[in-house]
Amino acid sequence: MPDFFGVYDDLTAKEYLHFFAAAYKISTAKRAGIVGDVLALTDLTAKTDAPVDGLSRGMKQRLGLARVLLHDRNSALTSASSRRGKWSRVGRCRRFIARSVCAAPSISSSPI
Repeated sequence: MPDFFGVYDDLTAKEYLHFFAAAYKISTAKRAGIVGDVLALTDLTAKTDAPVDGLSRGMKQRLGLARVLLHDRNSALTSASSRRGKWSRVGRCRRFIARSVCAAPSISSSPI
């Protein structure tokens, strides 16, 4: 996951994910549930209504991962390494990967 990537700063995290869910042609009926699932999976539920431009770099990276997971929540391609460490806690990343591996194949590129 890059340290910086293009985001729509004037949107909330939930609006951002809804926008991409629509782009991935996820039906309106399923969209809210899927967005809620990926926010929970990436531990961003508390930031649902937070503006994207107010998120920390690590939270923006998790939001980017949530965006990837929208169209297939059961698979993940992650790289948890960064200049300052792993997300905010190595344990959080390990738990995320463990949950993903139980559901489907997961590829991780990480020093953990």
